[in-house]
Amino acid sequence: MKHSKLYSCVIALAMLFVANLGAMAQEYVLKSISFLTPGEKGVLAVSMTNPDPVKSFQGRIVLPEGLTFVDADREEYCKVGKTERTSKFSIAMQKKNDRNAFFLGTNVVNAYIQPGQGEVFTFEVNVSENFTATSEIELSDGAISMGNKNIVNTPVVKGKVGNVADQIIATSNEVKVTVGTPATVTLSCDFQKEFMGFLAFTIQMPEGLSIVEGSQKVDPERCPNHVATILNNLYNVKVADIFGNHDFLKKDGKLCSFEVVADDKFVDGSEIILKGIYGSAKINSVYTNFYAEDLHIKVTKDGTATGINGIESDFAAKADGIYTVSGLKVNKLVKGVNIVVKDGKATKVVKK
Repeated sequence: MKHSKLYSCVIALAMLFVANLGAMAQEYVLKSISFLTPGEKGVLAVSMTNPDPVKSFQGRIVLPEGLTFVDADREEYCKVGKTERTSKFSIAMQKKNDRNAFFLGTNVVNAYIQPGQGEVFTFEVNVSENFTATSEIELSDGAISMGNKNIVNTPVVKGKVGNVADQIIATSNEVKVTVGTPATVTLSCDFQKEFMGFLAFTIQMPEGLSIVEGSQKVDPERCPNHVATILNNLYNVKVADIFGNHDFLKKDGKLCSFEVVADDKFVDGSEIILKGIYGSAKINSVYTNFYAEDLHIKVTKDGTATGINGIESDFAAKADGIYTVSGLKVNKLVKGVNIVVKDGKATKVVKK
């Protein structure tokens, strides 16, 4: 019975799908790369960006060699999970074979997926013990319905999957900004498996934050023979040896940096996203690419220096600690710049 219902819904969606091609764009999103452990089960996610409420959605997922779908209670179906965005949806994923499956999500209580971006469902995969090479998942035959015969065809999207043993660990410093004053973003990369000699990534900037032209640098201790370049306005960054034959001197630590500056449109808590991070290592005279997960860097507004009026009695007196710029703890505000710590947050206060 469930079988026939699923196919009935599929046919109905397909008919609507052909009827309307003029709706505004919606899209599926897969992570740039997900890392899995050979010999174990893994969980992968499908996300959606939708400017309009969504009533139903469908598509097909094809897995690479080395991965197979985990069976649900009925073996012709895959094991799937809902997310907060689809808690009131019915989601089924039916296998064509162990690596090819069709998914369908429909609302059952007239509840729509609200406009936004984020995961809409997850599915489990078996990872073979000999899964090594980075490969791709493909999502195709996608359609998203907003109801009222308003259906959007979605483009084919792909996402990489890799062995967790081959993962580059990318991290960044805490970034605090003040409008009009440059702040530094530093990227560190840890890759214990091999010495890398090249790194590339794309920077996605939030509104109100821009990169200071010409501010990109390499860490001189780790990359003395390399240069960092930012190509065109898409902020594609490459850290490469101009002669092409030197590796980074260490397997971990700071790699490169660039400066950003905020304007009045910047929203506190916005994110810089470093996407598509990959590096190359020379193994047996052949360069092999390795990857990192996208790095989300939260940017916050720095505590604003302010005059003393009303601060000492109302703020500083209730603080957890007051420090001079040299780090000396004091009992009260001193003339000049003070660092006031309250509820785990440090604020600069100027006593005139």
